[in-house]
Amino acid sequence: MAFNVVTLPVMVLFIANGFGQLFYAIKLKRKFPEEHNIINSYISFFLWIIAGLLFPFIYSTDNSHIRLFQAYSTFFICIFTPGFLFLILYYQYRILKKNPEIKERRTFSFFIEEFNNPISKSKNKPANTPSI
Repeated sequence: MAFNVVTLPVMVLFIANGFGQLFYAIKLKRKFPEEHNIINSYISFFLWIIAGLLFPFIYSTDNSHIRLFQAYSTFFICIFTPGFLFLILYYQYRILKKNPEIKERRTFSFFIEEFNNPISKSKNKPANTPSI
């Protein structure tokens, strides 16, 4: 088995993600008792916990190459991906803060109005496209 301390942050992140999703699912079940399917959330919670517990044992041997791959996976799972997602969300926050009209256009009601409006469909369709 290739359990290594390098894999500990990934284990903690997976288990914390499982509990975070369970907490959010319980909040959704309280808010929408009829619409929310809590069984899917429980399954997702258990899968995250199992993935966190089994992650260090993915590799069957322990050598310098395996430790390098474990270090790479820890870097990408715990540092690079969350940092990249944070930058994307921060960029969107800054753009929406500067342009409030974009925020108004990104509402569900506006989407439904535009989706159901046949005039907007003909405006967005290129002129040389055949109609079906």
